[in-house]
Amino acid sequence: MLKWRAISFPLLLGLLAVIFFSPPMVGGGVFFICALIMIGLATYECARMMDCAGIENYPVLSAVLSVLMLIALTVMTVQGWDLARSVIPLSLLPWVLILFGREQAVKRIFTTVGAVLITVIPFGLVASLYFPEQKFLLFVILVTKAMDTGGYIFGMLSSKLLPGGNHKLCPSISPKKSWEGVAGGILLSVAVAWCLYRCFPEWNFEVWMGNLRLWKFVAFGVVLAVASIAGDLTESALKRKCGVKDSGSWIPGMGGALDVLDSFIYVAPVCMLFTALVKRI
Repeated sequence: MLKWRAISFPLLLGLLAVIFFSPPMVGGGVFFICALIMIGLATYECARMMDCAGIENYPVLSAVLSVLMLIALTVMTVQGWDLARSVIPLSLLPWVLILFGREQAVKRIFTTVGAVLITVIPFGLVASLYFPEQKFLLFVILVTKAMDTGGYIFGMLSSKLLPGGNHKLCPSISPKKSWEGVAGGILLSVAVAWCLYRCFPEWNFEVWMGNLRLWKFVAFGVVLAVASIAGDLTESALKRKCGVKDSGSWIPGMGGALDVLDSFIYVAPVCMLFTALVKRI
């Protein structure tokens, strides 16, 4: 697993570099395509896991609906379209399907829509951060994923080096996560936030943070790290309930799209609330 992760991780970093450091037309196009693919796959995986738990739905339909919703929300954001004009076609689709279905189909359709909302709302909000300021989204991604990386490294080392192993965070949900990993992940998130603040002042942090102060970036690293581990535990609870180890196998060493994106389940609302508060200070 570590070998495959060592291959997949640099490739994902390279993809981020293409998105955020290419000309806007190229980077924006790659970002939009990647967002559609990842959210579509994450929704499909979520629906499949629900199916495994006996909650029947239409996984392919859920993936298609999530992609259509993201396209509609993106067009609405970029063009300033009215929300109703963007959502009306999607809101009518379940009713059309119900018209031609029976009782079992109706149940599956509503659970399908539920799977779509579970993924599209949190991940769509993260994707929406790209449009006001691309570099700030890169900042959020790097600080958030630093929690994953730090947690993995410190958790693995502490399990091998500490007498009797490390101290488990929540073994009933995620047996491998430890308090040592959480501490290491928070430290790495704070370090990444501080380094980016010091090295890239041209990233227009003041648009989101107001007056730039070091403590804001330290607090930002802690807050995003906590949101990251909360999202990770949420997906772990879903996987345990559904009896699966990984949400998918699309990304070698990392699992499925939902396994990669789970850190961001709570990140967007937490990030928006935090920046709204500190911008006034």
